Amino acid sequence: MKSSPTSSSQNNNLLLFSALGALLVISLVLSICVGSVSISLNEIFSFFSGGSTGTAHDAIIKYSRLPRTAGCLFAGMALAVSGAVIQSVLANPLAAPNIIGVNSGAGMMVALWSIFFPGLIVFTPVAAFFGAFLSVMIVLLIAKKSGASKITLVLAGVAVSGIFAAGIDAAISFSPDALTAYSDFKIGGLANVSFERILPAAIIILTSFIIILSLCNELDVMMLGSDTARSLGLNVRFIRPLFLA
Repeated sequence: MKSSPTSSSQNNNLLLFSALGALLVISLVLSICVGSVSISLNEIFSFFSGGSTGTAHDAIIKYSRLPRTAGCLFAGMALAVSGAVIQSVLANPLAAPNIIGVNSGAGMMVALWSIFFPGLIVFTPVAAFFGAFLSVMIVLLIAKKSGASKITLVLAGVAVSGIFAAGIDAAISFSPDALTAYSDFKIGGLANVSFERILPAAIIILTSFIIILSLCNELDVMMLGSDTARSLGLNVRFIRPLFLA
């Protein structure tokens, strides 16, 4: 008996996710093993099984490799899910953070924050969030006023990105000291990261992930477009900002 196209597609998806899951596990193990100091699989197994002896390798695993690996895992999860959400909510496969103003809006706010509040650098991620969210809302407003087509959204995003990018250059020109904070934010990195620094981000990422999973049906409806979503009874005015946030 021949399998149906739906069954075949589900099997292919299962194989794909299984392969990606195996690749993820291998990558996580390699991230702990490989480095300036090589650590064997036996040492990793001994560490996680509670048989560690307090050696230098155990300290490297605990204070360096594990936090870095966890940071990579949460960052990758956040980037993947947020990218899927942006494209679904805006019903536009071209929607990307660099196109709809997310990156430039966040960068602009980081530059301004480092100029006016240099002593509160710990709140830089909060400032970046509000800058990114503000830029997306501006893009949506422009697209709505001028006709919310896919190409209009992209063009509005490019325009807003250009404006914020110019603002970043202006801020750095007036205050060159802001360049260091902005460069650190723009490039990023996981060097010297610790579990204490990861924990706040991990809580936010996992909470957002759970909320998105609980609203996956609404996200599927949003992919059909705003008009269709409204006709199906979805409160687009509320649910779209929630997803983007």
